[in-house]
Amino acid sequence: MLSPYRVLDLSDETGLIASKVLSDLGAEVLMVEPPAGNPARKIGPFLNDIPGVEHSLFWQAYNTNKKSITLNLEDHEGRKIFRALIKTTDFIIESFPPGSMANWGLDYPSLADINNRLIMASVTPFGQTGPYRDFKSSDLVASAMGGLISSIGDADRAPVRFSLEQTWPQAGLQTAMALLIAVNQRNRTGKGQYLDISLQECMSSIVEHRYHYVGYGEEGTEQRRGPRVPRGGGKSAPLHIWHCKDGYICWRIFSAAQGPKTQALVDWMKSEGVNGLLNNVDWQALDFENISQEELDQYEVEFGRFFKIHTKEELQNEAIKRGIMLFPVNTAGEILQDKQLNYRQYWVDNFSSTLGRNLTYPGLPAKLAARSLKIQKSAPRLGEHNHDIYINEMGISKVKFSTLRRSGVI
Repeated sequence: MLSPYRVLDLSDETGLIASKVLSDLGAEVLMVEPPAGNPARKIGPFLNDIPGVEHSLFWQAYNTNKKSITLNLEDHEGRKIFRALIKTTDFIIESFPPGSMANWGLDYPSLADINNRLIMASVTPFGQTGPYRDFKSSDLVASAMGGLISSIGDADRAPVRFSLEQTWPQAGLQTAMALLIAVNQRNRTGKGQYLDISLQECMSSIVEHRYHYVGYGEEGTEQRRGPRVPRGGGKSAPLHIWHCKDGYICWRIFSAAQGPKTQALVDWMKSEGVNGLLNNVDWQALDFENISQEELDQYEVEFGRFFKIHTKEELQNEAIKRGIMLFPVNTAGEILQDKQLNYRQYWVDNFSSTLGRNLTYPGLPAKLAARSLKIQKSAPRLGEHNHDIYINEMGISKVKFSTLRRSGVI
């Protein structure tokens, strides 16, 4: 779908997913790495716990279908080569501190003079402007300042960090979306444009549900409740995540018109003789705006005991039969073995010549008509495509290529 387009990715971990989306859609992505390698190659986990620029499983995961060339942009000759590459480039993704590209004479206005169809995205912690533009950041900092962390955890404790990085995937996906919007605009106007991406803003945009009523005061925003979610603005918040025999499941007490769904679970419990105090509760009459948390806790003790004597699979299978809205909370390993995902051939095995073994990747989340859209190549070795790009494409002589390599330009 994007096979006519070329992408130069100069970014670190903050932009890798953006170019992965484009590469998986068919664009030619050149990872332009410093001679020592992209910093993301130092991010673990590492194969067999051995660190190295070719051993990072993080790198392997986010750089499929890409190519790698090495180029020192801090060197005058390196910048000259980069400008020559711009003539055949559609997109640039970079994540240097604000002002870095301008200091090298590679800011967007300078590059657009070479190729006015160029679209360039800069992904930085706080954007190119504002009082925080020069501040450094991390996934933790961006998640906190974007508002995500304030919503995670129990109400009687400090907020907690989400277990895995959230900032980089969000920034990457939103950068890819912005680039595709920009190329659609270019197709109409014939001109490219510059995109200023802020990690803080990317994170803030995904927690916007907490701000819908912020104008009405703090009571207009959702409060941290851990695994509990308030219902009806009342005094109680029912539990949504429950322990079971082999992990966790997701279910909540339904009331009013949805009360029969809760009654269906009570009937199941009754058939096994473990319904306890729940048999005489009128679930259709239950009102979350009036019931106290103490009353709700009593009901939850009974439901909790029942869940703990069943596995996730047992609970899911019987819930389907009885029309109960209950489903398992899968671990990463269970997702890999999920029957639905495997039936749809979501997981893709690809041989990595670098690591000498097959790696399993998630496929495209959308089933598109173009059958060619798939993971065709594993992540590139450092500088793997230098010869193809510099000698075969750009016509640099082998003698000069050797000189550039010895001098640290490539």
